[in-house]
Amino acid sequence: MSDIKYRYSVDVDGCLVSIDKIDKKTRMENTYKCIACEKELIPRLGEVRQHHFAHKDASIVCLPESYLRKLSKIWFMKIFNESDRFILRYIGRVICNSDKKCVFYKSNECWDEDECSVDIRPYYNKCSTIKQSSEFDADLILEPSTEKGDPIYIIFNIYVDGILKNKRDLLGNVRYIVFDIYSENDVCDYIKLPLMQSDKCRLVNFKFKSKRILNKRKLNRLRFYSSGKMFCNSVCCNDDKPSQYRCREFLIEQNVTWYEAAITIGIKYGLLQQSCVKCKYFRFIGNYDDAFCAINQSQPVLGYTKTCSCYSEKQEKIDELLKKYDCFKCKPLF
Repeated sequence: MSDIKYRYSVDVDGCLVSIDKIDKKTRMENTYKCIACEKELIPRLGEVRQHHFAHKDASIVCLPESYLRKLSKIWFMKIFNESDRFILRYIGRVICNSDKKCVFYKSNECWDEDECSVDIRPYYNKCSTIKQSSEFDADLILEPSTEKGDPIYIIFNIYVDGILKNKRDLLGNVRYIVFDIYSENDVCDYIKLPLMQSDKCRLVNFKFKSKRILNKRKLNRLRFYSSGKMFCNSVCCNDDKPSQYRCREFLIEQNVTWYEAAITIGIKYGLLQQSCVKCKYFRFIGNYDDAFCAINQSQPVLGYTKTCSCYSEKQEKIDELLKKYDCFKCKPLF
C-alpha cells in the first residue's frame, strides 16, 4: 500500500493542481489524477494531518522517483512556456570593458567573478520533452528560435532516501541545466524565476561573459612639476583623469621602480634638465622617500641642481634606462 502523500496532481485537462488550491467544495466538482501513474486521486482535507492527495485505490503503489521526475517536468514546462522572460542568474566572469583600449590590460588579471543575469527567452521559443530515440539522455529540451542556435537540455537528478536513482553522463560541448531534486519542496524552491545558479541548480557548459569597468590593477601616478620636482603615488587603474595641479602626469606599471620610470619618461618627454635623478651620485633604494645623495648623505632636492658643484650625469646609465622605455607600459595624462 502506498504511503506517499502528494501535494500535486493533474486535472482532466492535464493542468497542474496544488492541494493548497482545493477546498471541500471544489474537491467534489473535479477529478484529479496521479502525475506518475495517471490513476485517480482524491483530496484529503482532514483536520489532523497535512492536506494531500491520495490514490482512490489504496492498493496502488507509485514510485517516488516517477512522481518527482514528472512533477519537475510539468513544473518547468509550465514556467517556461507561460513566461515572456526566462532569467538565468549565475556567477559569471566579468571582463573589464576597457580591454580593447587600455594599455595596462592583462587578460589574466583584469577580470572578476560576479552575479550576472541573462534573459534566454528571446533565443528559445519552446520547451518540450525529449524523444526516446534521442541521443541525449535528458528530461527536457529548450529548442532554439533559429537554426543556428544550440539547444539547452534539462536534467532532473532525482534522489530517493538520499540516493541518486538515475545518473546521467554529460557531454562536454552541450549546455545543460541540471537540478538535484530530493523532494517536492526542491521543485518549488529551485524551479522558479529568476533561475538561480546554486548547489541544486547548475548551469553546465555555459560561457556567459559580461563587461564593466574594473579596478583590478594598481598603478603608479608620476608627476613632473615645472620646478623640476617629482612626485609618485599609487592609484587604481581607472584613475586616469588629469589632476588640477600644473604638472605633467603619467600612469606607469608597478613592476618598474619610480627611479627608472622618472629618468626614462622624463628624458624621453624632455621633462628633466639638470636634475638630481640624472646625477651619478643619486641613490634610490626602492621607496620614494628613500632617495638620497651619496655626496651629501642626505635626501636630495629633486629639482634643478644648477648650483650643485658635484653634479655629474651618468650618461651610460641614462642610455641603458632609455632602452627600457618600451619594456614597460606608460600612459600620458595630457
